[in-house]
Amino acid sequence: MSNGIKFLIIGIIILFVVLFIAMAFVTRSQALDIVNHPPSERPEMEKDPGDYGMVFEVVSVTTEDGLKLYGWYIPGENGATIMIQHGTPGGRQDGLYEADILNEAGYGVLMGSFRAHDECEGELISFGYHEQKDIAAWHQYLLSREDVDPKAIGLYGESMGGGTSILYTAKNPGIRA
Repeated sequence: MSNGIKFLIIGIIILFVVLFIAMAFVTRSQALDIVNHPPSERPEMEKDPGDYGMVFEVVSVTTEDGLKLYGWYIPGENGATIMIQHGTPGGRQDGLYEADILNEAGYGVLMGSFRAHDECEGELISFGYHEQKDIAAWHQYLLSREDVDPKAIGLYGESMGGGTSILYTAKNPGIRA
């Protein structure tokens, strides 16, 4: 094999290695932008259940790994309660329309935010892995309420909230819907 062909092959290999390294750095940077969600980048909450005429309580929980989360609890009439889980990068206000429909039908509604959303602590989104701890904390909160039937708790999720709800429900037979 001639020296010219050897240099050409070495040059092509070096080019592919450089391109691979560059793509790895760009991909890593983009991935960090997706999962990093500091408070300054979160959408402001412009509405709450009161804007829909619902009576509600501002509630909070602390997750097993120590993060403080905030939410709204809207009392129902029949003891059955639905936890509405939002997607990302949104927040609990994204489920107000659904909460209004459910509450009009007599259901209690818990609109709890995930870590790294709304006013909650945390800055990293794990797309369901750690957010299951958030649902667990909200679930325990509901179980502590006297006005909630522990055999009539359901989950409703949108986007990341839907996927996280499925993951949590698969491991927790206490969720009925």
